[in-house]
Amino acid sequence: MKTKKCKYYQNKIYLYRAGELSERERDRLKRHLVSCQECAEIKKNVEDLGSNMEQLRTDLPVPGNPVALTNNIMHAVTSYKKL
Repeated sequence: MKTKKCKYYQNKIYLYRAGELSERERDRLKRHLVSCQECAEIKKNVEDLGSNMEQLRTDLPVPGNPVALTNNIMHAVTSYKKL
């Protein structure tokens, strides 16, 4: 059941992930997570999402022929007619 206290800590989870909480706030959040399964699950989901986003950033697609891609883009840009 979401309480005011849970809502407060759920907002802190995002700051925790970003490393923006003080040591005291981190400790308070950790204590709350031990006693609140709902908030602990949200923290896990936030961490999983962050990990997936980091993985996507490292898996950049590489075109088969980058020179042809650049040429096609430049051709499209230079032949674009202003309306």
